[in-house]
Amino acid sequence: MAAKKSISLRNILAALGTLLLFIGYITYHANFVLGRTLTLAFPNWDVSYRSGWPNPLGGAFAKDVEMVAMDGSGETFHFDRVSVHIPFFQYYRSAFSTKRGALIRSVHDFRIELRDGHGDVGMPIVDSLALFGNVDAAPFDAEGCLQDQTWTEDELQAMGLKAQGVNLTLEQHATFGHWVMQETLDAPGVGWAESRRQLSVFGKVPLFNPNAIAARLTDDEWHVKDAGFVAARNAHCAARDKTDVDTFVQRHLRSVKRLLAVTGVAPTSRLETAYRDYARAGGTLDVVVHYDPPIDDDLAEATELSAWLPSMQGQISVNGQPQALAFEAITPRPLPDSEEDMSTFELVQREEGTEPNNVTQPPAPATPLTASASPAAHASPAPVIVASAAPSAPSNVPATRTASPAASAHEAAFVTPVVADTDIHYEQLNAFVGKRLTIHQHGQKTYDAQIVRVAKNGVVTARRKYPSGYLEFTLDRRQFEYAEP
Repeated sequence: MAAKKSISLRNILAALGTLLLFIGYITYHANFVLGRTLTLAFPNWDVSYRSGWPNPLGGAFAKDVEMVAMDGSGETFHFDRVSVHIPFFQYYRSAFSTKRGALIRSVHDFRIELRDGHGDVGMPIVDSLALFGNVDAAPFDAEGCLQDQTWTEDELQAMGLKAQGVNLTLEQHATFGHWVMQETLDAPGVGWAESRRQLSVFGKVPLFNPNAIAARLTDDEWHVKDAGFVAARNAHCAARDKTDVDTFVQRHLRSVKRLLAVTGVAPTSRLETAYRDYARAGGTLDVVVHYDPPIDDDLAEATELSAWLPSMQGQISVNGQPQALAFEAITPRPLPDSEEDMSTFELVQREEGTEPNNVTQPPAPATPLTASASPAAHASPAPVIVASAAPSAPSNVPATRTASPAASAHEAAFVTPVVADTDIHYEQLNAFVGKRLTIHQHGQKTYDAQIVRVAKNGVVTARRKYPSGYLEFTLDRRQFEYAEP
């Protein structure tokens, strides 16, 4: 009898050990899935999370997602929770298949849902939505405004909007010969934007190892729903810049056209009219583009979007009214390095020689390099948003977020002298308002920033440039070591 009890105890212990190993393994696999999908979805961010657990139906979930920009700035964006959904059989095949490489070859579909996101950063969260505001989901969101063009949730609230954070959904689906990527940015009470991209591939893409597959871009789509942001933005910037709404809308259009000129394209008059309707009153904006022939790797590396025009056929719809519209190829007009701290419209004013509050006509269109790219009536090249919304498209179009306000007379009165050839301390930064300095902070890489202003209480506001625009932020006195000219 004792022997039987002993055997039963061993069996129980073995079963418990097996169960613990199983739970440990599926928890490990859930964290592998979380880490792999987040790394693939956000290559420009260092992403961490807490409490990763498996979803029995396929996938995993976690909380407290912290995204830190990998440029050394230390700027972050935070989501309250994340869920990764993978079809049941794909998920468990990747976990338990004995085939070599099954761990990264079994997944062909996944969806990442990030909820309740908050943060104020200059760089885009995802490249496909680079020309959309991170907290407002609006295209070219602050272009045309002279000041305060990095919108924060507090500023949106002050504009009369009910900003509640953002939700971000990213999906990828691979079938034989096709690879679809879709990103949705939802800012409840403010706006909504979606990007969809389709690529042609040979075979079926293993999404956990996508670099192993050559792909060609065949289709792009962008869909936008305004929830009051456009009207609030127009009224806010017009009042702030002491002008009227119609003048601001024109400034917005001129700024967008200047950004497009960087990539060697200009909108036709019909395209400009269609986008003006959205920029003035909001509503819905839908862009559908087909590339024929598809955009291959060589063409994707072109420095100007004008190189894509022969392949681009598309349609833009504003509030459900579709139009076939075209771009024209022009001589590219890069943004001058000397003006990198100006807003786009400040640069436009300088180039045109106009004063901030003058209502002037925009300059004559740039001379086209070729005849209009308008195709047959049933198709046309892509509209304005296409300029740099794709990760593989030319990425040198900055969507400027902030202006460069000069130091006020009050602030200037508190300027203190700085001894030459010495490190600049925090208390001495008010002598460098408007200047660019190299900032040293504890535990971070050095970076260049412009000192924008110093408040009465001594708090310093600085500005950094990103590919998507500019970000103003407060220099943390506790982390600040010193600065150099």
